Amino acid sequence: MRILRKRVGAQSWPACNLNRSKISRTELWTLARSKPLSNRMIFIWRLPVFCAWRILFFGTPLALSYIKEAGSLASKQGLRFHLDGARVFNAAVRLGVAADEIAGSFDSVSACLSKGLGAPIGSILAGDRDFVARARRWRKMLGGGTRQAGIVAAAGIYALEHHVDRLEEDHGRAERLAAALMDIDELDVQPCPLRTNMLFISMASDKRQGLAHFMHDRGILILVEGDPIRIVTHLDISDADITTTVDAFKHYFSGRKAA
Repeated sequence: MRILRKRVGAQSWPACNLNRSKISRTELWTLARSKPLSNRMIFIWRLPVFCAWRILFFGTPLALSYIKEAGSLASKQGLRFHLDGARVFNAAVRLGVAADEIAGSFDSVSACLSKGLGAPIGSILAGDRDFVARARRWRKMLGGGTRQAGIVAAAGIYALEHHVDRLEEDHGRAERLAAALMDIDELDVQPCPLRTNMLFISMASDKRQGLAHFMHDRGILILVEGDPIRIVTHLDISDADITTTVDAFKHYFSGRKAA
């Protein structure tokens, strides 16, 4: 947010969500119809940004009908509509649709090639020709650009051609992990009706102390600074890794009971 204000003179404003779900139709309509010019304290709303992957709401993808409704509202109000599609391919696979069915409701789309798809680096930005031309100019103005980027692009192309359909494997492993962790009394696994490659777990604050170090000693890297704790599966995680992780959690809590 600070970079937006300093570099491009833009202000971001996260809209609140109700009941850990999507923004209500009424709230969207209120935002779209606001008249900022009549109140100098209100920002001028120009670009609603949606994340097709509701990471803040336990990794559940937004419904296509809701995205289309929001896109229609943005269009009627003369607003550009952008998709922050960091994990749009996970969402598409979980919903059983092509990624362009999600992206089709937006004026512009960004997608990450490393999250989920497994490329070592890289994201893509798509839109109409004028939008992409202006984006390239802004990239140069902000110091972006990479020489000899072909090898990076090659990895991204390979990921797009070979790693999209296999995302189902990550989703299945996350579901297996969630189901196994639910059997541990000390853990609270957040329910998820459309689980993808994420699960969120909670535990008493005193039980988090020492967890990261315990897991690290067993080759498992985990951050326990927040609550809930997010666990993500990806193409480098195998079935054996899921079993190892479950066993490590069980040993951690059984050791604490013995102590």
